[in-house]
Formats: sequence, structure tokens, C-alpha cells
Amino acid sequence: MGEVVYLGASRDVAESADFIDAAYDALEALPGFRARPGQRALSRAIFDSLVSSNPLAVEAPTGTGKTLAYLIAALAAQQARPDAEALPIVIATATVGLQHQIITGDLPKLVNAKLIGPHDAVIAKGRGRYFCSLSAERVIEGAKGSSQFDLFDGEANEAREILDTAQTMLGKFMSEEWNGDRDHWQGAPPTGPAWERLRASSDTCISRRCPFFESCAYFKDRARLANAKIVVANQDLVLSDLAMAAKPDQEPLFPTDKYLLVVDEAHNLPDKALEAGAAELELEGAQAALASMPAFATKLFRDPDLARLMNNRELHSSDFEPGPALVSLAKTAAAVRALEPSEEGGTVVRLGKNALPAELQRAVMEAAQHLGALESRLGRAMAALRTTNIVEKKPHLASTLSEVLYLGAFVGTRLREFNSAIKLFVQEGRTVRWLDHTATYARLHVSPLEGADVLRNLLWTSERCVPVLVSATLKTFGNFERFSARVGLPSNAKTYAADPIFDYRKSELVVVDLQKTPRYEDRAAWEQEVCQELPEFIHDSQATLVLFPSVTLMRKVVPVLRAKFGEAVLAQRELAFDRLIDAHKRRVDAGETSILCGLATMAEGLDLPGKYCEHVIIVALPFTVPTSPVERELQQELGDRYFYERAMPDCLTRLTQMVGRLIRREEDQGRITVFDPRLLRSGWGMKLLRALPPFRKRSAKPWDRRRKEPPALHVVGSGAPLKSTPETGGSHEHVPQDASSASR
Repeated sequence: MGEVVYLGASRDVAESADFIDAAYDALEALPGFRARPGQRALSRAIFDSLVSSNPLAVEAPTGTGKTLAYLIAALAAQQARPDAEALPIVIATATVGLQHQIITGDLPKLVNAKLIGPHDAVIAKGRGRYFCSLSAERVIEGAKGSSQFDLFDGEANEAREILDTAQTMLGKFMSEEWNGDRDHWQGAPPTGPAWERLRASSDTCISRRCPFFESCAYFKDRARLANAKIVVANQDLVLSDLAMAAKPDQEPLFPTDKYLLVVDEAHNLPDKALEAGAAELELEGAQAALASMPAFATKLFRDPDLARLMNNRELHSSDFEPGPALVSLAKTAAAVRALEPSEEGGTVVRLGKNALPAELQRAVMEAAQHLGALESRLGRAMAALRTTNIVEKKPHLASTLSEVLYLGAFVGTRLREFNSAIKLFVQEGRTVRWLDHTATYARLHVSPLEGADVLRNLLWTSERCVPVLVSATLKTFGNFERFSARVGLPSNAKTYAADPIFDYRKSELVVVDLQKTPRYEDRAAWEQEVCQELPEFIHDSQATLVLFPSVTLMRKVVPVLRAKFGEAVLAQRELAFDRLIDAHKRRVDAGETSILCGLATMAEGLDLPGKYCEHVIIVALPFTVPTSPVERELQQELGDRYFYERAMPDCLTRLTQMVGRLIRREEDQGRITVFDPRLLRSGWGMKLLRALPPFRKRSAKPWDRRRKEPPALHVVGSGAPLKSTPETGGSHEHVPQDASSASR
């Protein structure tokens, strides 16, 4: 690509700010690139935040060029800060789609403009997306002598599938036909029990003690992070990194002391934080995991040299006896099952923020004590095993040490998870707790009420990163209040809203007025209507994106679409994400019909400009499931305010992201079709409709099959048919006055 010219290489802040103009000038010298209105100002606002270490929340609507804006700003800040040489940029996205877009679409522009080198940016993925050679070898070794598989035995067939997959993957990995990255596997990405058994995991990783360490796909990619100027990660990884960095006994995911952090698709951050702060303890599963502790102790103390090593640390075989912990977990499970479910016919016992029942409290505290003692002893043992040089003196112990470390890593990670869950469950705070039990399992659950409850401690008080939050949708109904509350923006944070640049009136949004709605009591009938009507609204001359609210509904509708459109229907989860998008583009480029069906991950960050997406179908409004214990607790806490203060704003954020898939460039135009008539039948629905970008908003009745007539279009709120001409349209301002809780 040629030599990289690091413009504004001086670390003077004023000179580094000039880097922004120089960078845009270099980009505009490239064929086909034109800076968007306000893009340079957006870069300067982000730059100012990063160099001053004051948090910033930025709303940059689709089309403002936010990705390049924050990349240029971060590169300028990287040069301006005194610790620039050791300060990488971490971009945290919420979806694989946006990661793919940044890596393949935005970063190459910076390379072509000689603003970064071709190897300055890397992608960071979770450990579970990589293949573990040691796990595959253990599966293969364990199957020796057990080659009989009964075709009528489900467990045996599963074991055969795992063995076959292990042999195939290990063979392709060792021959270098495959690099061990799940996303690079030829064909459908591996899933199910086989991948769960073969993927890399902190449960079983023994790091440098592993015989496959030098070839490990995960550690090879992790080593690249140390020299990267830009790391493209996801929000889950960043939150994990911050959590691990806060613990003295854990190594962070990113090999740096500090980094500049840009959180893209930041409207997802509160939900990601909520997941990071939640915990679950399956009591029978915990007992099963602890049952392997005696096997670990036996292997550890069987060898005299390892036994002496443990004795020197004042550890003995009896220290790893799990009996007391198993008894306390059994007592906890019995106390859980003694409680009646909160709803008839259900399995969930909602405790909310109330005190624990006395018997459960005693059992849980006892379990916490025993699990904590086991974790401490095992931690001391593993530290001794990982640091000993005994193998250098006695090479014959290498295999034994590897086996003990492998088993100890599994038990140790699980113990850490169990202890973390129990501590969260018993501690006081703004959390909600619930139980879940049947005849075969009993579980403890705990969750914060808002992502802000996690981010206040994890992000805003951390000295590890300087954060900027960016999204096309941070404001709801004209302000940042809801987002600020959800993430807990600190008092020194600022907000910035870029102006939209698209002419939305060139495109239309049509709401199909079905007879039924997705309300719980009507949902089955509504799904039947969707299956019947949705294919009729698809034009085979337009590239179409269909966004479903659930996997279940997508699996019902996709066969119906294939009955009419055949192989033109491409569904998420049937191919790896990048291959799915590539297949869609190939069909469109060849002039063929392409109907791309997907879930929430396609509703955000997916960039299909121009001919690649001319029609977006939104099957249902993206409301949060109101039956989860967290939402139930919030409903109880907020009362009548819940719907308008939480449910509606959050739905609007997701809905705005969905409609944002249609127009990606200034010249784009097309159609959005929504199959949720609640937008037409209530005041709150019309309020959501008005808050969306100013498309020509219309309603349509389903097709009249007897007369074989297509649906007539109407201006929303009008009774007269609307001719499909560019001159007519617009959003009608009438808001029905009969909105009620039943219409939700």
C-alpha cells in the first residue's frame, strides 16, 4: 500500500487537531470519496473529548459518516496524548455486522489514504470463537477403546458426532487448511454440543503449559493485539476486559494498561452492561462440576513430586474434598424447591428486592462459605502448578502436569463463576433476584435493574479507558434523557447531536393494517396473517431485508417465502454472517431476486447501500419482552410510568435502527413495510410513527385475493386512497385518543 504518512506526528494538541483536516484532505483525494456535511465538526468534537478525558455521547444519524469521523478523531487523539505510543484505539461494536463493515469498508479507506498501515488494525474476538486443539485431542483420546456407537442411542450418536467433528477440525487445523477461527470455517459455522466441546474456553485453558500453545489460534490473534494501533472488538469483550482488569488475580483481555475507547452502536451498551452484571447459578450443575474435584486431587497427589510441591504450599488432599460444599448446595436446592412459583403453571419464583426466605438465606450463605474456601485453595494450587519449573528438571512429568492443569482450570473457572453468582445473589443493592425450579433443576438468578448500575463502577470510574459513546440513535423523542439514565452518564459528560442529511421523503413507510396484532392474546392469529400476507408485499425486482422479532417466527415464515421465491431466500443462522451478506450481494449483482431474512443483529450496523436493500420489512415492533423478572420488577417500581418512560423510548430506539437499514447513502430510496398495526390504532403508536424520520407514511389493507387487487395506500390518518405518486404523501398528525394499556 506504500509508506504510511503520519500526518501531524507532533504530539502538540493544536497540531494533532490539524491532523483531522489533513486526514479528510487525504481521503478526498481518493476516487469516489466525499466528506459528509458536518463530518469534520463531528471528528473535532470526539477528538476534544478524547484528549480531555471527558466522556461524550454522540448521536450521528445514518449517513453522517460517523465511523470514519470517530476513527480520524481517535487517530488524532492517539498522537496528541502524551502516552500515545502505548495507547491503542479500541472500537467496541454491538454486532458482527458492524465489525465486518469497519474491517472491510472503513479501515481500507484509511489504509488507501496512507493514514494507517495495512496491518495496524486487527479484530478481537471472544475466546469461544476459536478452536481448541487440546480439547479435540482429549475427545479423540477418550474415544479410544469406546468405538461402539448405537444408532438408536441419542447420547452415543451425539458422542459420535463430537468425535467426528473433533477429528475433522483437528486434521484441517494441523494441516493449516483452517486457521481455527469459527468464522473462517468452510460452510455453515459449527454449532451445538460438538462446538461447545471443542471451542476454546477459559474453563480448560492452561495457557503456556499447553502443548499446542505455539499454534493456538486464540493466542496467535491475541498476540497481534499487542502491536495494533486499532482494535475492533465488541462491547461484551470490552466489559469483560474492564471487569477482569479490576480483579488482581485476572489478566485483562487487551494487552495494554490503557486505551482510547469508542463504543459504536452505544444504544446497546446498557443492555450489554445488564447482561455483564447478571449472574445465574444452576445448583445441580454446580454439584456435578464439583464432583470432579476428587479426581483432580487424586491426580495431583498421586505423583510424589507434585505432592511435595503442594505440601510446600501447605495444601493437602483433604483440602479439596467437596463434600461440605455439595451438602450446602443440596440444601440450597431443597430450599428453592420449597418455594411456590409466582405464577400458576410457571417455574419462576420472583423475589424482587425483598429479603431472602430464612431457610434459603442460611443455605446460600453456607454454600458461599464452602465454595469460597475451595476456590481459595484451588487457586493456590493452580498458581504453584503454573509457575513451577519441575518439568525442566523432570520432563516425564509434562503429560501429568498438563492433565492436572487442564482439569484444575475447568474446576477453578467454574468455582469462580459459582462464587461470583452467589456473592451477587446475597449482596444488597439495586438488584432483582428470582429462582427457577423444576423436578430436574433449581437455579438462582440475580440482575441489576439498569445497565447504569453496572457502568457506574465498571466504566465511569475506571482509569483503564477514555470512553466516547456513538450511535445513530441515542435521543428519544428529541432528548438524551432516557439514554443518559440507562448508562448513568457522569456529571462531566457532554452530548453532541449531528444533523441528519438524508431526504427521507423520497421513500415511503407503509403500515399494513392486519386484523390482528402481536399482542399475546392475538399472537397466534397474527402470525398466521403474517405468513399469508408478507409474501404478497415482496417485489421480486427489489432486494429485500426482512427483520423478525424471534427465531421461532422466522422459522415459520421462511418456508412460506421459499415456497414462492425458492433459493432467493437467504436466512440468518444458515450461513456465517459475512458469507450470508456476500451471497445476498452476489445475487443482486447478478440481477437475481434476493430476500435476506434476519434477527436483531441485522437491524443494526448492517450496511447494504443502494440496490442491495430497496425494501425493508419490519415484522413487529421491537418491544422488550415484558414477562422477564427484571421488567416485572421495573413495572412494579414505575407503575403507570413504565410504558411511557421505559418501554416506548426503548422500542423507538430499536425501531429507528431498523428503518435506518433502508437509506445508507444520500442517493438511496425505497420502501419500509411494517406488519404491526398497533402503529395505527393507538395514540402511543402514532407518537412512535411521528418520531421516526419523515418518510411518506401510509397505511395499507391486506391484498384482496378475490378481486386480485393489490392493497390501496392511504395517508396515515386519512380514509381516502392515496395514489402512488411522488407529489403526494407526508405524515398525518392525527393522534387517536383511545390509547389504552390493552392496545399495547
